[in-house]
Amino acid sequence: MIWPLCTTAGSGATSAGTASCTSLPAYDEAGDFHEGLTRVRAADDVLIIDKTGQIAFHLPAGLEFPWHFSAGIAPIIKDGKCGFIDRSGSIVVSPRYSAVLLYDVLWMMGSSRTYSG
Repeated sequence: MIWPLCTTAGSGATSAGTASCTSLPAYDEAGDFHEGLTRVRAADDVLIIDKTGQIAFHLPAGLEFPWHFSAGIAPIIKDGKCGFIDRSGSIVVSPRYSAVLLYDVLWMMGSSRTYSG
């Protein structure tokens, strides 16, 4: 299992339970793992990778990935509208909502505590 490692030179990965670096920083940005996946950025390319470092999918150009996976989906933003993507990278709810909310482990649309792009 790997964990994100951020340095001034970029982001890489480190083995769980050790302080040794298992890969040189390969990403400009890396997030936390949720449901076994995380978002990483290399230049203008956004990738979703698993804990072994394997690429699950590339985020299509024009989409933002502001949060993480929960209940098998994650919010995306396109042109200021929110939708959802699944763990395979397929859009399961087209971007049409002005905001989304994470309630416990479920995503909802429309609330006073919302994230909007």
